[in-house]
Amino acid sequence: MDDPGCRPTRDDGYDLYSGSLAVHPTDAWRHVTNAILTHLEKTGKFMTAKLISSTSLNFAHRGGPPGHSEVARAVGGELSSTMAAGVARFDACSIAWTVLYDEVIYVIDGIFRLVTGGEILEGHAGDIIWIPKGTELKYEGEQASIFYAVYPGNWKELLANAE
Repeated sequence: MDDPGCRPTRDDGYDLYSGSLAVHPTDAWRHVTNAILTHLEKTGKFMTAKLISSTSLNFAHRGGPPGHSEVARAVGGELSSTMAAGVARFDACSIAWTVLYDEVIYVIDGIFRLVTGGEILEGHAGDIIWIPKGTELKYEGEQASIFYAVYPGNWKELLANAE
């Protein structure tokens, strides 16, 4: 009776002998994939590529005076369960923060500075800065615009659930 093909099963593949599904791995994968796709379609979470127009970004004040800082999230939980991204602007300001996620910054224009551990990383248009989770820093800039991406994107939710 060790051969699953000889065991009594129900129509859904449930093995009455072992109390588990007796399904070929390929069939199981196909079943799981179809179930996930069905769920995504029903919940509206099934997405394809999406253009996010710069005119649709809503900037929120994040710091200053002195100076000014503002952030517009472009990708959040409504589009992705794993990451977030957006655009930020920094001018004559210094915003202290400890990142609770991994972050990548692409400098669009201006001069963007990241002050961390006594070191100043100064980025110009086209430069990329990597920031690992847990980094204590200050975001600074002179008429700087940046694109940022963070992982995990739902870090606020994860932090709230951990408390």
